[in-house]
Amino acid sequence: MRQHTQLTLTLLLPAMLAVGTSLGAPCAARAQVDRDHAVWAGAMATQELTRGVPGPSLWLDLHRRQDSPGAVMIIRPGIGLRITDALSLWVGYAWVPTYPDGSARRDEHRLWEQVIYSRALGRGVSFQARGRLEQRFAPNSDDVAHRFRQLLRLGWMHARQPVGFVVWDELFVGLADADWGAVAGYDQNRLFVGPIFRIASWARVEPGYLLVHLDRSPNRLVHAVAVNLFFTGTRD
Repeated sequence: MRQHTQLTLTLLLPAMLAVGTSLGAPCAARAQVDRDHAVWAGAMATQELTRGVPGPSLWLDLHRRQDSPGAVMIIRPGIGLRITDALSLWVGYAWVPTYPDGSARRDEHRLWEQVIYSRALGRGVSFQARGRLEQRFAPNSDDVAHRFRQLLRLGWMHARQPVGFVVWDELFVGLADADWGAVAGYDQNRLFVGPIFRIASWARVEPGYLLVHLDRSPNRLVHAVAVNLFFTGTRD
């Protein structure tokens, strides 16, 4: 248990630094921050194809995000390999159409690879770390923008009731510039807090508050109401 706690603290350190960056940067340049409000909705599903480990699984997540500049959709299928009960590897594709208010739709296409490490820490607490690499493509450009994303998540579930609480943080770092607008370096940070409601053995909903800091000109700070549905299919 002590080793697991030390590992968790080590993995949480980047998230703490990310939160400090996302909250501290706007304070340093308060007059240059564009504040906005948004509504984000998502549905994420995984399905095991075989029993036990190692074994393959399918992935699909769908999103719609609405704020004052417009709407963003994400359709992201993938396939993965469960290495152990705690570790899995995934690859996939994402189509990301953006619908700016008053402008034509803009498309982005992504290839992505990720590794997920999940572990129960005891007393209803669980930890998850997800590292994802993205190769981002835009129409009418040969430039590929590479980006790394690190998500760290802590969840707690009540021992007898289907309720709990979750906090997670995700840091985005660009690894290469692209002529269509993507830049290298710190890109954005997302911090979420909210309750968990387990509605079935295979489904849960997590509504809550999401704070998004984007390194733009000017910087953007988005306060969002976020609702995410999770579906997990297993092979008995």
